[in-house]
Amino acid sequence: GQIATLPLSGKQTLLMFSDDGLDIGGTKITSNKPLTVITGNSCSKVPESVGFCEPLYIQVSPVFTWGNRFLVTPFAGRTGGQSFRVTTAEDNTDVSFKCGNASAILTRRPSAGSSYSVQYSSSDYCYIFSNKRVFVVQM
Repeated sequence: GQIATLPLSGKQTLLMFSDDGLDIGGTKITSNKPLTVITGNSCSKVPESVGFCEPLYIQVSPVFTWGNRFLVTPFAGRTGGQSFRVTTAEDNTDVSFKCGNASAILTRRPSAGSSYSVQYSSSDYCYIFSNKRVFVVQM
């Protein structure tokens, strides 16, 4: 990755995007003053099997507020499957999840700043836990 220093004054906005469809999730942003980060996609397919897209945006909280235990619940009325996205901030972060009645606990160890999505049944609850802070978004 590349490092860019972009000075902003009060009430200024910076828009970052990828022209070629690359995922820039996990981009590290640092600041010496408070700021707000909003991320998303102008054409998200959730679940991926649907034939249309809609805008999907979320405000990202600072890393120090991220957690390591989450419960994601099914959305009422959704029949095409559920999904959540996990973003890590540090290397050697073990992220585990158990969905529904499955006896297996799946564990992944993505690198710092990595994001990945997990799709699961429309009727299942998923328990997500990690050894370090992660950011979880249910989509």
